[in-house]
Amino acid sequence: MSARKKPVEDLGRSVAAVLQEQTSFLGLSYRALAKSAGMSMNRVGIIFRNEGPAINVDEIVRMASALFLLPSQVVAEAEARITEPAPSASAPGSSGSGVRQGAGSSGAGNVARLDFGRSKSRVAREDLEELEPFA
Repeated sequence: MSARKKPVEDLGRSVAAVLQEQTSFLGLSYRALAKSAGMSMNRVGIIFRNEGPAINVDEIVRMASALFLLPSQVVAEAEARITEPAPSASAPGSSGSGVRQGAGSSGAGNVARLDFGRSKSRVAREDLEELEPFA
């Protein structure tokens, strides 16, 4: 009898989506992410395809660090995506994109934003230099 994989729950899928979006945003390949995170490329692919087993805390820490994010940032953004209703395209003042623009009521400001306010001309190095005083 073959073993059945446990399905990946909503939060696991959302965490994978946040990590995958940041990987694409930084222009990293799965191979580069896997190497930087100390993981196999196969495991990174499994996580991003939402196949079981679901991503675990250690993997979130490794991947978030490789993507210049805090693990808590990734989980908070993922949780917000599954708990906040998506704005409708017809709602006043909404862009209809469904992308979260701020940190919400947590008072964390830019911390929950994956791009740290980056414009298209900025690179990750500039963001890290900007954040050095907070380290």
